[in-house]
Amino acid sequence: MDLAYACNFEKSNLCRIEAGNTCPNVYTLYKIAKNLNVELHELLNFEQK
Repeated sequence: MDLAYACNFEKSNLCRIEAGNTCPNVYTLYKIAKNLNVELHELLNFEQK
């Protein structure tokens, strides 16, 4: 599956999100989570070391 296509994003925009070069809004993160078949909170669940 092409995540960018499934989310209706340009590939370059998704690359910027993946690289941490942009700060996506909650709706963008929701679309990504939905297309990855995970809950939104799973994308936001991280631990700082």
